[in-house]
Amino acid sequence: GYDFVIGDAVLTRRKIDAAVGVGRQGIVQRYAGAEEEKELLVVNFSGAGERDAPVDGLDHAPLIKGYLFAKGDKVAAAVPYDKIVIGDVATVVGPGAGGPDGINN
Repeated sequence: GYDFVIGDAVLTRRKIDAAVGVGRQGIVQRYAGAEEEKELLVVNFSGAGERDAPVDGLDHAPLIKGYLFAKGDKVAAAVPYDKIVIGDVATVVGPGAGGPDGINN
């Protein structure tokens, strides 16, 4: 299944129309229903407005500029922290909340 929620940043995997091509970033606004057995989401593409986009034509956008981490990615710890040991595997669920080093600034 897909795990998109309102507010998720997404990238198009294929062209939607003349204004929204492959690799265009947008923000999920709401569920649009189904058309010809395809689930659709309303996505706001800055400068192009809202479009109904097929769920199977979207990927999660990277969470932090310059990095390739996206929601749903599997990651492994490279350094220990608290109860986390090197090699522990986790799933990215969203951007960080900052922390003492302000990593998401």
